[in-house]
Formats: sequence, structure tokens, C-alpha cells
Amino acid sequence: MKEMQRLILFPFLLLLLGGCNNQSRTVRDDIYLVAWDNYSFGYIDASGSAVISPQYAYAMPYGEKLAAVNVGGTFNKRRMPTDGKWGFIKMNGEFAINPIYYSPPTVGSPYDPASLAMANHDGYVFSENRAAVRTANEWVYIDRLGNTKIQNNKIKSARAFHDGLANVYMNGRWGYIDTLGNVIIYPQFKYAADFHQGRALVVNEQNEKMIINRRGLRQLPQYRILNHFENGFATVRPYWKGENPNEVERRKTLLINTHGAPMTPKDFDWIGHFGEDMAPALVGSKLGNPISYPQALGPTGEAGGKWGYIDLKGKFKINPAFEDARGFSEGFAAVKNGGLWGYMRPNQSMLTGYEFRWAGFFKNGLAPVILGPIHNDYSDQFAYIDTDGDIIWIEPQPAE
Repeated sequence: MKEMQRLILFPFLLLLLGGCNNQSRTVRDDIYLVAWDNYSFGYIDASGSAVISPQYAYAMPYGEKLAAVNVGGTFNKRRMPTDGKWGFIKMNGEFAINPIYYSPPTVGSPYDPASLAMANHDGYVFSENRAAVRTANEWVYIDRLGNTKIQNNKIKSARAFHDGLANVYMNGRWGYIDTLGNVIIYPQFKYAADFHQGRALVVNEQNEKMIINRRGLRQLPQYRILNHFENGFATVRPYWKGENPNEVERRKTLLINTHGAPMTPKDFDWIGHFGEDMAPALVGSKLGNPISYPQALGPTGEAGGKWGYIDLKGKFKINPAFEDARGFSEGFAAVKNGGLWGYMRPNQSMLTGYEFRWAGFFKNGLAPVILGPIHNDYSDQFAYIDTDGDIIWIEPQPAE
């Protein structure tokens, strides 16, 4: 292994509706956001060396070559500080927008819809020349020069722009605005995900998860949508009325394209992220117990079975032999056996052994992992590995 750096990973988890995979959020080909020694945030390159020295109470990944950082706040590990001020730095660490913005308000119970909306912001990351930031009393959108471009005191939570639209929380419901601030889809949804390829995944008042188009009209009502469109495909199950969520009967899963045309047969219990011409697929499982939340019924789990990899015709390219599996990214896929994760190539040769408690996607040459018991004193700590399977850095031991 390469020398382990004394760093701690910040695992960015984007809240998405449905079975979407969480991928590490990186800066560019060789810069990654981390926190040092439980005291401050900075950025490293692909070798684990510091590019921008640790000096911020909190920081965000770069978007459009600017990154938001918190100055003067109280370090709180992986949580945003409630104090200090936010500004944006360039790739060399110099401020492009001075730190004058506030941290978002903290929330209580994450299962209360209003509180969840407050936590589900996607601020302080530039996309489509806009970033959502907090003033003393409201969310606004600024451009890369720091000019306020969208201001509406009804916006109580705000997300980044995708496909020219951003989802915002107004009057107790989610809707969508364009880059000029015009309301394009009236706020009416309990939850709403980002637009992808002209479609967005939302939850309506009846707790139905569904796909809408850019006019807010429901699409593909013949399917129950399990996740948003990605790479031109979405995972679905056939829709029927009078569903009993506790029934044992298996409901098969398939991939559809953006026109709703089936791409695979209904032979699978679950289909994951499709990438690099293959998707992980589950067969032979049993229906698990639904997850209950206040005011809503959560997803039904899948118990047992084996995962393999299928092509767009639904044919197994890698036979089902894994306890769990993620989609391929940059030539590697995380697979699980014996309760631990490892990384596999498309030819089924292993990049690593089964040695991680958790394994994320590769992006720009690195993948975030949580180390397993074979790493002895470093077990359960965050790390990054490279495409050689080497650990380039590992978090420090907790302070005594």
C-alpha cells in the first residue's frame, strides 16, 4: 500500500428519492474534499497530498471551478456549522466571492416533511451559473460574480439547477423554478428530486412516487418508478391499483427508456445503476418488511437472493454470485460477499479482496471506502483507494 495520509473523508450523501446510488463528489481530475484531524477542511490531490491547506470550518465540493467554504464557524465534524460565514474560493484557494453568507438553519426530526425539506437543500454548489445561498433571512441564488440573480422570500429551501430547473420549497410544498426565478412547476409535491434527462421523480399528496416532465405532467403512469432516469434508463415495476404493501407476492422489476419502452424482461427482483453497458440485477430474493415512517410507508426491502450483471436485453453477462453489487464506474464495480465489499473488473477479476465494510463509486480515479477488519486498527475508518487498489489516505485514529 502507499503511505496512508492522516486525513478524514467527508462522505457526501445526496438525498435522493428511491434506490439511487450515492457517488463521491469530487472537484476535478485530481482534487478531493476532505477534513484534517477533526478540526478543519481542505483539499487533496489523487496522491493524498494537500492542494489547499486545511483552514475551513466546513467546505463543499467544487462546482464550475468555485467551492464554498465556511470561515470562522465552529468545526462540527461532518455537520454544517451554525455560525461563521460562507464565501467561494477559486481552484487556487483565493476568494472569488467574499464570505458574507449564512449557514442554513438546523432541523429536528428528519421525518417531519417540513424539517426534511429544510435538510434537503443543495446550497453552496454552483451549477448552470447559479448557486443557492442563505442571507440572514432567506435563500437566494447568486451568479459566479456574487450578484443576486433570484430572490423570492417564499423560498424556504433550495436545490441546485439541473436541466435548467431547480426544485425549491415554497408554501409547504416542492416545485421548480428556472434560472430567471420564474415558477415553472407550481409547488405541489411532498418531495421532489432533481431533473434528469427531462424527467424528475416526485412524491405527490397520496405518497405516490411518480415521474413528471418539465410541464409538471405525470409520465409513464403504467409503472411504479423506483429511481430517476440515469444514462437514459430508469428502474420500474408495473403499476396496479389496490396494492397491499405487505403482500408476499413478488413484483418483478425491469428497465425502461425515457419513452417508457421496456428494455429488459420482468425477470428480476431489483435492478441497480446501469453503467458501462451493464447493470447489477438481483434474483432469488424474498420480500422484506416495509419500512414505516410517520405519515408514509417506506420502501420494501429485498431479503436474500444473489446479484449478477445484465445487459440491456436482460441477459446475464456476469452470473448472480454476489450478496450485493453496485454499478460499474471507471471500469470497476463494488461487489459484496461474506459481509464485506471488494472491487471487480468487467472480466470478473478482482481489483481488491473483500475487505471493506462499505464501498462507493470510482470517480476521477478514486473511490471512498470504509475499511474492514483486515485493516486492524484502522477498521471502520474512512479512506480513499485508487485504481490500483492502493489506499492513498486513511482517517486518523479518534482522539483519546
